[in-house]
Amino acid sequence: MTKFFCSLEINQKAEFTTVRSCSKRYELKCIMEKCGWNVHATRIKNFTLFRVIKYHNNHEYSIDARKSYQKHTTSNFISEQILEHVRDKTIEITLAFVENEIKKKFGIDIGYHKAWRAVQKAISCIRGTPQENYQILPSYLHMMVHGNPGTYTSIKRDKQNRFAYMFFAPATSITGWCYCRPVIAVDAIFLKSKYRGILFIVVSKDANNQFFPLSFGVTDLENNEAYIWFFGEMRKAIQVHRELIFLSDRNQSIANGIRKVYPEARHGICLYHFEKNLKQRHAKAQ
Repeated sequence: MTKFFCSLEINQKAEFTTVRSCSKRYELKCIMEKCGWNVHATRIKNFTLFRVIKYHNNHEYSIDARKSYQKHTTSNFISEQILEHVRDKTIEITLAFVENEIKKKFGIDIGYHKAWRAVQKAISCIRGTPQENYQILPSYLHMMVHGNPGTYTSIKRDKQNRFAYMFFAPATSITGWCYCRPVIAVDAIFLKSKYRGILFIVVSKDANNQFFPLSFGVTDLENNEAYIWFFGEMRKAIQVHRELIFLSDRNQSIANGIRKVYPEARHGICLYHFEKNLKQRHAKAQ
């Protein structure tokens, strides 16, 4: 009921205040003095629903005289208005788009920060919050194994039983690896979600000279402990070629992890990363 009247008041460029709100009665009135707009509702016996018994819908002041009518234009309300737009993959949701949409629909100007909060809440409503996503991660991996027999997954928790690391290798990657070149490229990128972290990516090349994904992992940092655990899980999941070669950037933790888990393998530096690092270190050199 409150949402309905919030929407109504935003459309009318007005604002109401709560006179009484309890388990049996609900009363609202216009915030403008001497204005007769009001609504009275009572709870239906044996139900949780309320029945409106009195509703005076006429404001006795002009729109120009009403003020502070943006109180109910909250980020929660705005997120509900843009929810379907966020679901639509063909629409680019920018803060300017949200501001223009609310201006066009209600004639109200909203600020940058309120638009940003509304977009974040709409995204969370569709995708879930970061906390919820981490909570359902074990169930998600379980369903991946159930739906794709042969898939290998693993999760490591810390001493407080909190998420630490995750490893995932699809069944198709595990079975297709034996037809790829015995060369594995390892890289990592920063995650930009609320809890940050690092995404590990491991690929090879198939007989058609195309990149072939092998496994993925999520950790908190790029350090020796994380890479040793990740490579340890990868060795359990993926068959080891006799003459295996790893390629990566110059990250020392990758080298330490390979040396620890794959002592028989060779490790080389990716030429692209080597050239990039060389240019960065000697940018001012002739």
